[in-house]
Amino acid sequence: MSSHRISYKNVAWSVAILFAITTPLEAQQVVRRPKRAEAPKFDAEASKDIFFADVATALEGKLPAANSLAKKDQGKTPSSNSGGNAMSNNTPTIAVDGGSQEGWAKYISTTTIEDEVKQTKLRLDQIVTTPSKFAAGGFTDARLQFSELAILFGIVAEYPGQVRWQKSALAAKEGFAQMAANAKVGSTQAYNEAKTRLTELGDMLNGSEFPAPPPEEPKGWEQIVDRQPLMKLCDVAHQQSLTPMTANEGAFKESSEDILRYAELMAAYSALLLKEGMPDADDSDYRVHSEKMLAASLEVVQAVKTSNADMARQAVGQMSQACTNCHNTYR
Repeated sequence: MSSHRISYKNVAWSVAILFAITTPLEAQQVVRRPKRAEAPKFDAEASKDIFFADVATALEGKLPAANSLAKKDQGKTPSSNSGGNAMSNNTPTIAVDGGSQEGWAKYISTTTIEDEVKQTKLRLDQIVTTPSKFAAGGFTDARLQFSELAILFGIVAEYPGQVRWQKSALAAKEGFAQMAANAKVGSTQAYNEAKTRLTELGDMLNGSEFPAPPPEEPKGWEQIVDRQPLMKLCDVAHQQSLTPMTANEGAFKESSEDILRYAELMAAYSALLLKEGMPDADDSDYRVHSEKMLAASLEVVQAVKTSNADMARQAVGQMSQACTNCHNTYR
């Protein structure tokens, strides 16, 4: 019997060894539950200002139909970073029928206005350099550029949305218009004034306001720009720019951003020709020619937005025809 006896000491050691083996294994199998945040508690009365019993009662207006939302996206070209001529999503939509915008916004975007003001400044930097160069013919080029500035700031003054330089636009419009009138001659006085106006323009681009106060009685468009420089600006945008840029698909793709800018400028110039008080604006035949030129300009805008080179070329052809017919009648 003594050989089958197990001492308490041996049993104790066996139990100790068993615990030493199983405890680490059990510890590895223990999964601690994550401590979660307590659910928020809302007061019944306070929650009335947070939640709606019926969402439909909190919405205003009529629910738009799906097809109307789809129409708004038609004609938009997605932006791309693949090349320098990619169209930007920031470019405003200009409807041919004028239905999506008001006033000048139907014809020209704020981007084109700002870009063209900066381009005019660069051109004037090359024109208004020395009195001798100004007197030798530079004054003619200066008159054209200051006429365009008068037009652009006149548009800014009347623009329906927010655009740069709006606070100074009226004063700048008349200041640059007066400079354009004085630049009919290449005198030293005209050169000095042109230099001063160019400095003021540079200050405006850097954030300053035009130094003169706005006029108490703004002048009409017919007092701001003469038809001769306006026709020259049309020629620059149309014949010298849009015609070669839309001659073929390669030129169209390469110059899409410039085409858009010149097409919008042509649309604005055409709309200006129709303004009350402008020469022949009350003549029905003259209005027909100007309206055709305006419609063609807006078709070019849409052609760029839809990447349609053929449409752009045809629209520029219609523009040319309207110009030719007008010149044959009113030359």
